[in-house]
Amino acid sequence: MKKWWHIVLALMLSVVVSKLKEIQHENADRQLVVAPAKQLELPPVDDAQLTGEQDRLQIGTAFSTLDDSYIDQASLDKQLGELPTEKRYWSYQINDRNKRLFTYAATAVNKQHYIANSYLLGFVPFETEKIWVPLASLSQRKRYLFDHKLYGLHMQDVWQNSKQAYAYSHGDCEDHALLLADWLIGLGYDAKVALGELPSGGHAWVVLNHRGQDYVLEATNKQHINSIHDFMPAIRATDYRPRVLFNREFLWVNTGSTLTTQYRGKHWSLRSRFKRTNTITQNDLAF
Repeated sequence: MKKWWHIVLALMLSVVVSKLKEIQHENADRQLVVAPAKQLELPPVDDAQLTGEQDRLQIGTAFSTLDDSYIDQASLDKQLGELPTEKRYWSYQINDRNKRLFTYAATAVNKQHYIANSYLLGFVPFETEKIWVPLASLSQRKRYLFDHKLYGLHMQDVWQNSKQAYAYSHGDCEDHALLLADWLIGLGYDAKVALGELPSGGHAWVVLNHRGQDYVLEATNKQHINSIHDFMPAIRATDYRPRVLFNREFLWVNTGSTLTTQYRGKHWSLRSRFKRTNTITQNDLAF
């Protein structure tokens, strides 16, 4: 009988010790999410460098996957450069010969227009093995601010590329989404920027497919993220109405209802492939 109680007590003690170690490990993980202050510090901002390099790093061509349509930087500059000032600084859908949307273009910080995929430079602020760290860090380091308050009343829709979005302390939904998606892609995850609407109006967010499950990641909420369990499964994100998805290379269009919570399937039509003109090096991504 005595031996039996010893075994029971030993097992109970083992469970308690194991649980304590688990809690300690979890707490350590939570501290690592945002604790390294160095990783959360804003890098020195050189506006001249960040805006000047865009004309080299973001130049490219989008090729339609449905016909022989394409748009390069020269034709994009010609089309959008002719618009009056009050209509020039927005994002625009580009249609193919049959008037089907095949890519997007957006106004950059330097007031030029570039193809949507080009804003994902391959920028990874720092490496981490924890999938939730990019969302947790971005939620804390970047504040939401409308474009017209950042750049002026006539600048209604301006996109920061992923490197700029890390350097600048303020930005709107596209800026948050571009940095987060690029960071996750750089860590090896399947992430895309989604463009669409919320009931309150136009919006951009990130869709992450991880181990067969889709998640909607919303960095503008500024919520406290401790683990992947804090990610919102896409099936529950019923207020999000996606129209377009894109990553560094491809762009998809939702041909079904925007009320969908499904980010994969036949209703997502692959419309274009982006090819960057110049290769981006690690030196280009350094501050």
